[in-house]
Amino acid sequence: MLMDKERLPSPFLPQSTLYVRASYGGTGLAQHLMCQAQRWAATSGAACIQLYVTTSNEHARAFYRKCGWQPEQEIWRLEMQGQGPMEPLGDLSFNRKCVF
Repeated sequence: MLMDKERLPSPFLPQSTLYVRASYGGTGLAQHLMCQAQRWAATSGAACIQLYVTTSNEHARAFYRKCGWQPEQEIWRLEMQGQGPMEPLGDLSFNRKCVF
């Protein structure tokens, strides 16, 4: 995914998705691409770089740690499979637990 740089507030740069095929594992390609991305961001004036990786992707997480990246936040998700549509909310007071 690419985002239009003109629509992003400074100092944000476009976001790109990057994957390396498993068949290229151990070749140094991922390290090379990461260095190029960091060089590009630095010369473009970025103050930092962020990336997103799924919690279950331990291989990628280990690679990012090796490259000096550190986790900063978590994204939590609740699967709603089988719940079906909910009734309209009605009273919007937020001192109650969700009841389905």
